[in-house]
Amino acid sequence: MVKKLILLLPLLALPACSDPTTDDQAPDDTAFNGVWTCPMCPGVASPTPALCPKCSMHLIGTRTELTWQCLAHPVIVRGDEGLCPICERALKPVAMAVVFRCADHEDVRELAAGACPRCDFPLEESLEALPHGDHNPRHGGQFFMAPDNWHHLEGAMPSPGELRVHIYDDFTRPLPADRASGRVELGGDGEDDALRIALGPSSGGEYLVATLPAELAAFPVEVTAFIEFTRSPGEEHRFDFRFEAPSVEEGARAGAIEAIAQERGAPDTAPEDLSGFSSAELVERLGKEADEVARLIGERSWEKLYAPAMAAKDVALELGRDARLRELGGARRDLERAVRDVVRGAWLIELHGDAGNGERVGESRVVFDRGVAVLRSAGSTTR
Repeated sequence: MVKKLILLLPLLALPACSDPTTDDQAPDDTAFNGVWTCPMCPGVASPTPALCPKCSMHLIGTRTELTWQCLAHPVIVRGDEGLCPICERALKPVAMAVVFRCADHEDVRELAAGACPRCDFPLEESLEALPHGDHNPRHGGQFFMAPDNWHHLEGAMPSPGELRVHIYDDFTRPLPADRASGRVELGGDGEDDALRIALGPSSGGEYLVATLPAELAAFPVEVTAFIEFTRSPGEEHRFDFRFEAPSVEEGARAGAIEAIAQERGAPDTAPEDLSGFSSAELVERLGKEADEVARLIGERSWEKLYAPAMAAKDVALELGRDARLRELGGARRDLERAVRDVVRGAWLIELHGDAGNGERVGESRVVFDRGVAVLRSAGSTTR
């Protein structure tokens, strides 16, 4: 049942981009059972044929696919349920668009299979995030889509009486608390009797928070939130929450990384805290680990690849934090893709190295080296 519902999310939730009837040449593909996306503007999608609001091109019918993704490590995408190999969190269902890309020309993106227009090599099938394709709560709460068809929000009550409202965009990316304001109401038989409590930003500004009176904080708790988004001032939206028990955020399983390390024969040590290093130092360290990976591959020492590959993966994940990306500068999208390439490539190198498959190790190294090169280049400008 969940697969059917997730695949229908884009159809039910996405707003039309614009009215296609202004162009008599609109394609007659109204029977397509999927979403329509823009061939030029990634992230633009519609449940019906329309014109792209950015470039005015006709949107093209695009196949969607249900995938299972780690919310903490989005680079981990699989075709079925399971656990993330990095943190062992349960993978969550996410609807994604099927696109086709060139392995050598990252700017080439097509919505149908074929050859790269620049090098004539066959395009590889790939997956791309869709707006409204991910409706999974991040904090163990209740997840809703706002009536404006763009915002999402999650209400969570991690402890009795503390209501947190997390705000997201259409790709379920967190937004700061100052993007919304509101209040909560609870108790009473009518609007005049309800107790009203303001929602204010948390100390770090990550979410809105309200503290309920102790006498009304016992579970189950029913509370109504009225939210106004800065994107649409003057429009207030109502959300009704009921909490049967405290909201529990899923975390990495205790000892997950250590267990994987023991299974692979690596030293039994916890991941190193990299937060104290500068971004430039991290990039330099990434380069050294990458050089060690290259040396071991040259020597065909497959059994020794785990340590430097996983160390490079950890450094890349640290560089992928928002503050690090801002410090590196450059095109954020390119940097995020580079982090994903390093993480994905590192895991594949270790996986195929463990199986002694030198050919697949070499293929995985192409992805790994591509990401390392971008991050090294960005790091050189921060020194």
